[in-house]
Amino acid sequence: MVTIFEALSWLNQFDRQNLTGQGNQKISELMRMNSSADKLHEAILSAVTCANTSIYPLERAEIFLNCAAVEYRLGLFDDARQHTLKAKYIYEDICDRHRFAVAIWMAGIVERETTEKEDGHTNWRQACETFKRLGDENLHVYDPVLKSYRSEPIKRNWYAEHHRQMVEDLICLPEEIFMWLNKFDRSHLDEVAQQVKQLLLKQLRNRQYTPVYQLIGELQNISKGCEDYLEIPEILVECGLVLYHLGNIEAAIELMDRAGSHYTPHTHHQAVLLWLSGALSWQIPSKNNQAVMHWETAISFFSDLVIKTDYAGKVEACLWYQEKMEMMLGILNKQMALEVAPANYAYF
Repeated sequence: MVTIFEALSWLNQFDRQNLTGQGNQKISELMRMNSSADKLHEAILSAVTCANTSIYPLERAEIFLNCAAVEYRLGLFDDARQHTLKAKYIYEDICDRHRFAVAIWMAGIVERETTEKEDGHTNWRQACETFKRLGDENLHVYDPVLKSYRSEPIKRNWYAEHHRQMVEDLICLPEEIFMWLNKFDRSHLDEVAQQVKQLLLKQLRNRQYTPVYQLIGELQNISKGCEDYLEIPEILVECGLVLYHLGNIEAAIELMDRAGSHYTPHTHHQAVLLWLSGALSWQIPSKNNQAVMHWETAISFFSDLVIKTDYAGKVEACLWYQEKMEMMLGILNKQMALEVAPANYAYF
């Protein structure tokens, strides 16, 4: 997984630092990792003051992101989020797309540790899309001297490699995996279930947790009288995802597994739910073996789906399954090499 300091190191990949002498000094003080927590808090306050008084937007943003990385390490997630978003708005205003993408990727890392997990998912998707576009743009760069287009292979390759790292992290997020569920199908929720779902999500955003649990119960009651048998597992998945956002991961896994049992084995829906349940299971050390089994089975099902869609002449679906399967296999191999779930999986 890309760490927050690794993402920070991308900031000036194709440009110099944008710091005055004072700004550089403040960041040097921040990065003394052997300092006590009290000293780091003092360094953060001093750096923030420097940023707020700087007349240079790029310096302000760079200091804010360095503060955010240290705050994240200290567990000051709200402060870290605030500073990544300040940097984001600065880069957005000056149309610096590379640094904007780095800032929102860092914001996403922080948000995975808070109740703003959905915002984290949104930021990661946008950062991925931006890196993909920046890489594509370096395929054909106009040279005003030569008056022709040329390629920028160094930049293109850098963006391609780092975009792949970002996508690998992204496809381990429950919110992202959930989006695969009806990739080749429509939603099976009826009008009543859709209305309850929207109210449930609204209450979740407003942090009205008592009504949230009540609405989860209401949705599950609706599932008991469904005429469409595919509506039942979809309701269970919707409820499970909300429970995950509430931090009730074990209950979320239970609902995902129940939902998976409603689908025909080796089908798209069951394969996706196995990958989703596995991603959740990595967050609970006692369920790491279950996570491995779920991911291995999901990969096997995706492999079957590659063959089936290829045989059926469904080119787009075949390519989608092939791409995802290769990434999933790479992610699982990395996990197996680590033998235990890495600490960074905590922001699933």
